[in-house]
Amino acid sequence: MLISFSSCTKKGEVNRDKKQTVYVYDSIESLNYYNEGLKHYNRHSSKDQLKELDSSVYFLKKSILNNNRNISSYEMLITVLFLKKDFQGAENVINEAIEYTSQKAYYTGKKGMIKNKLGQQDSAKYYFNIALQKYYKKEQNLGIKNQIIGILYQMGNKKESLKVLNECFIEYPKDSLIFKRLKEMIVNDQIPRPASL
Repeated sequence: MLISFSSCTKKGEVNRDKKQTVYVYDSIESLNYYNEGLKHYNRHSSKDQLKELDSSVYFLKKSILNNNRNISSYEMLITVLFLKKDFQGAENVINEAIEYTSQKAYYTGKKGMIKNKLGQQDSAKYYFNIALQKYYKKEQNLGIKNQIIGILYQMGNKKESLKVLNECFIEYPKDSLIFKRLKEMIVNDQIPRPASL
């Protein structure tokens, strides 16, 4: 469960520019470990960067042990492991998140991102397609389609990436993410504009 609220600058005064998200935890102990992991993550830019990231990993794993449905702990742990360039560790955490949380589509897409980082484009496309076909609703699949366009493009399959891009223009005619992707492709490869424009 997520609760969104605005921070206050003075008693009773709402600062509408600073939206924050609060996670409601089933386990206070899980929350305490999450907060400790977040504290170490926030200090990772200090001179003891690796030590802080390792401490963050330790506490975030303890948070998950106390509540294996704690999505915020999975997210933060994946972020920290990415910073450490521990992509295999991040993939293991993603596999746990797929198994234990209700966010299977999201984490299946994340697994595609990991495979892409590891240079395993075929596997990346496979996981993105699973997320797209089996889990995502129309309103939620633009980000995954954008990733598929990028993977197809990186694999040298420009014709197929343009086909998916064209589908996105039909489904989401005013989306800035798709226009940005098209601009990158036009600049890099002098491709023609999609027929749907």
